[in-house]
Amino acid sequence: MMSGFIATNNPNEVSDNVKNNGFFPDVDISDFRATMRVDQTIHTANLKHNLTLAMTAVNQELADWQHSQQKNTLAEVISESYGTHSRVEFLYRAALFNKTKSALLENYRDFDSTKSGHEKADEMKARIDDHLRLSREAIRLLLGISKVTVELI
Repeated sequence: MMSGFIATNNPNEVSDNVKNNGFFPDVDISDFRATMRVDQTIHTANLKHNLTLAMTAVNQELADWQHSQQKNTLAEVISESYGTHSRVEFLYRAALFNKTKSALLENYRDFDSTKSGHEKADEMKARIDDHLRLSREAIRLLLGISKVTVELI
């Protein structure tokens, strides 16, 4: 008789939040894991650390915008709704979640000197860049900056 072990997500994981600055919403770790397809191989402590680092970076980029809103929380900013989130909440989550995912991918790349290892690293680099691009795009949309910058020479 053979037996084996298959790693799966823990369906009984207790929901845990990462506290934000009061203006921007706290982040539910279970929500982040489900949205960004991050399984239990990334320990919760490491995930909290990376979420907090990304949170400080995104919040810093949005600090002037935050003050210009003259509101106490992001939820008070008037914006159209998309499902359970307003436009500004959705864009903030996209910026934060993608920035965090890029950091996780960067930190968890495998080191493999074989040809296939180099190909995997190249694929991973493209995914990291994609998540960073998506984060920047969400921040620019939140700030009202277009994706295209044209300069006359």
